[in-house]
Amino acid sequence: MLLNVSFLGFFLAGILLIFSSYRRSKSAYLASYLLFSNLFSLIYYIIFENDHPELAAIFGINFTPLYFLTLPFLHLFVLSQQNDFQFKQRYFLFFVPALLILINISPYLMTPFSEKREFAKLFLKNAELMYQAKTLFLPYYYQSLLRPIFNLIFLACTCFTFYKTRDSFEFQKSKFNERSFVLASLLIAGLLSILSFVFILNRLLVQNFEFTLLSKVSFSTINSIVDYLYVGQNLLLLFFPQILFREQIILDGSERTKKASAQKTEPSVSQERFLEIEQMILAYMNERPYLAQGFSLTNISQQTGLPTHQLSIYFNEYLNTPFNDWKNKLRIEYVVSEIKAGKLEFLTIEGLATSSGFASRSNFNKAFLTLMNQTPSEYIKDLKK
Repeated sequence: MLLNVSFLGFFLAGILLIFSSYRRSKSAYLASYLLFSNLFSLIYYIIFENDHPELAAIFGINFTPLYFLTLPFLHLFVLSQQNDFQFKQRYFLFFVPALLILINISPYLMTPFSEKREFAKLFLKNAELMYQAKTLFLPYYYQSLLRPIFNLIFLACTCFTFYKTRDSFEFQKSKFNERSFVLASLLIAGLLSILSFVFILNRLLVQNFEFTLLSKVSFSTINSIVDYLYVGQNLLLLFFPQILFREQIILDGSERTKKASAQKTEPSVSQERFLEIEQMILAYMNERPYLAQGFSLTNISQQTGLPTHQLSIYFNEYLNTPFNDWKNKLRIEYVVSEIKAGKLEFLTIEGLATSSGFASRSNFNKAFLTLMNQTPSEYIKDLKK
């Protein structure tokens, strides 16, 4: 079953890449996570459920650095759910462990294939012999133990980031909400990492202390649990067509919106209602809620009781201004007034961006340049002249 599940995962990852352009990082990150995760399940099958020395020689150890890429790509997929997400240079640090592991197994990589095949015949009969593989600075056994530890730590950081920045995430409304997909993916990844960690730790305890954590659990039971978790991970995506065919759905939705707009002859909200909405928003804006990161139409709706669809119509039809442009204008106007008052003159550009609700310096610079026709640095220099 695990072999079929792995191929299903590769197939779904391919669909994500085919039906979504590479510019849409959400799909690219998710596809990468599925590829590396199912590659691990395929290798797991080759080692524990198959007897093919050539395949074991190719996949058994050579691909272990890729194991350290699964959770980083899941982390990036979660982060990409944010409204103003942009890939930052520091994210390249996520891939450093995979590079270190690649260096660590370099002696094995340079081993002739004939020797790898003979070695594969041995560890197919006894998987523990894999721990005798040639490495540079970290024994393969501890490298195997390090992988689930690394995944668990990374997963904990991902969950913490998701909780801390939850207000900046926007999920499309649908029968199966994308938030549910993200949470389910984190849960399955956590269970797989925990199982892997407990399994390897159990072997360590048996070898060194003759103590077992899994005395009442058979190896076949663990294999079955792993199989079902991978089945759940891959089949889960089939319940979220807005993720699997993201770009196609977005394009189709845009076309429907354009056709609907072309057919409209009158606004769907009365002029009187627009004025009521305007007064309520002006009163709500006195507290400057737009300075909080992740501020969205949903926040306004929850705090004022105004329906989200009416707010959307208000900005698009009454103000003729996209909500994000309107929000950025308020933020930039706040920064400019505070700079002129001398209250923010000691802050860095990053500090100005954070204090005004922007999630990154680049987004702040772009919005400031659009509104003021100069960068924040240029504006501050002109004030000091």
